[in-house]
Amino acid sequence: MTGLGRFIETARERRVFRYLVFYVGSAWVVAQVVEFFLDNYGWSPRVLDIVLFLLAIGFLVTLTLAWYHGERGHQRIPRVEAVLLGALAVVGVMGTAWLATRSVAGPGQDIDAAVDLGPNSIAVLPFRNEIQAPGFAWLDRGVAELLATDLSQLDTLRVVSGQRIFDLLRQFGVAEDEEIPEELHTRVTRRAGARFLLTGSVVGSPDDVQLVAELSDTRSGVTLASARARGADIFRLIDEVSAELSSDLLGRQLGPGESAPVTQLTTRSLDAFREYDRGRIARFRFHLQDARSHFERAVELDSTFALAHFQLAGLLFQQGDVGKAIEHLQAADRHLGIASERDRLYVGGFVDLIQGRRDAGLAKLRELVAKYPDEKDARLILWSFLQQDPGAQGETERLIRETVELDPYYGPGWNLLAYLEARRGNFEAADSLIDRYAALEPGEPNPLDSRGEIAEIAARYEEARDSYRAALALRPDFFISLQHLARSYLREGRPADARGELAGYRASEAADTRVWAWWLTADTRMWEGDVRGAVATYDSTVAVAAATGRADLHGLALDQMTRTLVLLERYPEAVRYADSLRAVRGPDAVTSTARLHLLGSGGRFEEMEEVRDEVVAYFRDTPGLQSFAGQAAAGMDMLVAYYRGDHQRVLDRLREARSQNPRVVQFGYPGIRAALATGDVETAATGTEDLVVATGLSGLERLPPLETRYRDYFRARIAELRGDTAVAIAGYDRLLEEWGAALDAIPLFRDVRTRRAALQEGPG
Repeated sequence: MTGLGRFIETARERRVFRYLVFYVGSAWVVAQVVEFFLDNYGWSPRVLDIVLFLLAIGFLVTLTLAWYHGERGHQRIPRVEAVLLGALAVVGVMGTAWLATRSVAGPGQDIDAAVDLGPNSIAVLPFRNEIQAPGFAWLDRGVAELLATDLSQLDTLRVVSGQRIFDLLRQFGVAEDEEIPEELHTRVTRRAGARFLLTGSVVGSPDDVQLVAELSDTRSGVTLASARARGADIFRLIDEVSAELSSDLLGRQLGPGESAPVTQLTTRSLDAFREYDRGRIARFRFHLQDARSHFERAVELDSTFALAHFQLAGLLFQQGDVGKAIEHLQAADRHLGIASERDRLYVGGFVDLIQGRRDAGLAKLRELVAKYPDEKDARLILWSFLQQDPGAQGETERLIRETVELDPYYGPGWNLLAYLEARRGNFEAADSLIDRYAALEPGEPNPLDSRGEIAEIAARYEEARDSYRAALALRPDFFISLQHLARSYLREGRPADARGELAGYRASEAADTRVWAWWLTADTRMWEGDVRGAVATYDSTVAVAAATGRADLHGLALDQMTRTLVLLERYPEAVRYADSLRAVRGPDAVTSTARLHLLGSGGRFEEMEEVRDEVVAYFRDTPGLQSFAGQAAAGMDMLVAYYRGDHQRVLDRLREARSQNPRVVQFGYPGIRAALATGDVETAATGTEDLVVATGLSGLERLPPLETRYRDYFRARIAELRGDTAVAIAGYDRLLEEWGAALDAIPLFRDVRTRRAALQEGPG
């Protein structure tokens, strides 16, 4: 027998292979468990490195023990074995210590770039600012942002976004207001995937600014060029430096029209740019009213500032002021001019999506992400428009995960991942991810609010309320937490307790919180079936909102009052409030639909058609609203046909309109009623579930009482048509039990008792 043969035979007799197979299987299980916790609980990658290292050491230990003790019976520990085990123990301790303490990017060590932006790519780092004067402290960041904007108009040059630079600086432990150590310049640039680095300093005085810039090659570390400019006009200095360095980067003189003044790309006002910069920071931290104020001041200072208009439009859409949002979105599109490709795709994609050109908008944002892989905001806009599409779940999750892969310090990404895990029922992972988000945004209310929502989804209601109260204590105007606080009580069926807690906020000094406390109090009354008291409190909300002097709050309160009265089918009152809303916010679907209901309920069909034509003409002739004209016409045609009794036309127009926007089913829901009247169960069911999405019934914010009752009624009617008698009776019983006599106050619900009785009696 050969030496190898004897070795294998001895190993078999000592059962070495059996022990090793068992060990490898166990090690694989351990590694999988650790990787799971790494992916779902925010563990450091160091943990996996240490575990894999120790498993490798463990393999050698197992091999040694099996060789010396694999035979049956008692064996002594020979000296050779002891030496081997001791050496492995020392290696294990030293290796673990090194892995636990090593720097991810120590001195002289570079982190691999997430992407390679190619040979003509550049990162502009914040400049060193030595001007000690009020209003100039932001120039370190501002000069870099302006230079990056100026350089990005050259199609042959790839410029790393300013936000990406700050993301990377956070990863290297440098805060926004800290000076960047010189030894980090090249490493940050390489991590960004750029070949060239631009940095420098701002010196002098407000009346005599000196701008000094240096261009370096990240591979060789050699300074390739430098540029200087001096004067009082920051924008002119930016243009001079940018033009000189562009020639060095491209190796030729710039041609006519290749480089426009930076004022054409951004703003002519230094103050406007400063407000815009502050607004972006506030929005990142969810201080939405502060952000809105900064953006509004930016466009007041410079009405042609396209990017400020764009950011303001996004906030206005969130606040429900669609008319003003469209105006600012149109202004952004109009003044974008010769902006960089990045900005054109960003703004253009959002404009297309808002105006109903979904495919074109998604295509532009996907192109933006493909061409500029560092874009986190574009990914989140894509996510927001895709999240309600069941077929896009894989893409939406990938978009969220990519944001934190780009920037492990990106709080919103971890926040969304936590919600994703919570909705899957993986609450331990969700809690861990929210803890990471909170650690990244200390002193901010939104992580506390998110922690409360995770607890609420898990039905840990008292824990959730503690988090919402903490968020409001930290920032009293964080009204979203107030919405969630009330909602947590309503989910437990405790509207009176919600109203009791809301009482303490109805006199809040924060206008948003004060108005929402009144609004949510009205909701609690409606949930209890106190229709009269609820309407009176909604009316008080309108008065409280008007007293704040803020048109956005006044408009929201009038909007809610109009919607409520339409659902109660009190159309004359609804039109009075709609007229007030029109004065505050201009014509929109809410005001027009209320008037159509009033005319239709009185059989004044010709006047309905006149109103419809006027509204469609308004949309068609108003800049920025043209793409909504078809949708408006379809929705209003539905109402006209419904009141004329032409149910088939209603259904035809519903299918056409719903392909563009499910919200057309609101305000009386003529499509659902027509489907029920004709026995079209599937259309009624689809419309009812669209209603859930359109009115926020998925539980994202407040729980609207009337819309919820409408949904429950429609579901019972659908079950009745399907012959599912037990489900239908249960639905009607719920309405009777929870609302009782209040059902008589709403025309739609007046047949609940008779329908329930007929089902109970059965056929014949």
